[in-house]
Amino acid sequence: MLSKERTFKMKPYTTFLTILLILFSSVAFAERLAVSSATANIRSGPGTKNKILFSVDKGIPFKILKKKGKWIHIQHADGDKGWIHKSLVW
Repeated sequence: MLSKERTFKMKPYTTFLTILLILFSSVAFAERLAVSSATANIRSGPGTKNKILFSVDKGIPFKILKKKGKWIHIQHADGDKGWIHKSLVW
């Protein structure tokens, strides 16, 4: 009997579920978020007048360090820190 080869295609929601798994599986249970816009600027302080430190793509996870109004101080797994507006994250 011949075996049928199975192929699997990624569903559109797979990326979303992966991000959720990353966000909620932290060993230390630190509050986390992920970028929801196509790209987002990470700034040196809370506000659009602050210097852009770097930009990130959709789905990049961060640990929340603190919140100030509509801005969130974040840290990436590699140690980079900055501020992002809450409208740009999940």
